Amino acid sequence: MEQDTTTWAEATWGECEWGNTQRTKRAVAMGWRMAARPGAGLPEQMGSKARLKGAYRLLNCPAVEGEGLWRPHQEATRRAAGQFRTVLFIQDWTTLDYSHHGKKAGIGPVGSRQQRGMLWHSVLAYAFEEQQILGLAYGQVIVREEADLSPPRKHN
Repeated sequence: MEQDTTTWAEATWGECEWGNTQRTKRAVAMGWRMAARPGAGLPEQMGSKARLKGAYRLLNCPAVEGEGLWRPHQEATRRAAGQFRTVLFIQDWTTLDYSHHGKKAGIGPVGSRQQRGMLWHSVLAYAFEEQQILGLAYGQVIVREEADLSPPRKHN
């Protein structure tokens, strides 16, 4: 079951079609670089300013939605889970607080009324007996709607 990161990334993102083969190649390269250094930040994972700039271009490309990057990995993780006797699916909720980003679009209230951001719900697949992380089996970004804080209207 153990694969090198290059083979794993090619199997995960190599078939993605975003209207440009360079995007697919970049996604594969980003995947294996990130898998090779999972504890590092994106600048360290990419290894150069040019690759980091390319990664940001891919992540900000309208043709490449976040789900398009997550889905292949999640599907591969769920398939891999079927090859093990005991798999734990460990879920977590994380608050991504972007309050310091001012009027950033695509975020909503989190925590207190002053905090702004989104919620991330994730499920990690872990092969128990092998003590091996298989990957992210599920992930969802949740942006809360603004609450209506106006006083209730009186009905006559």
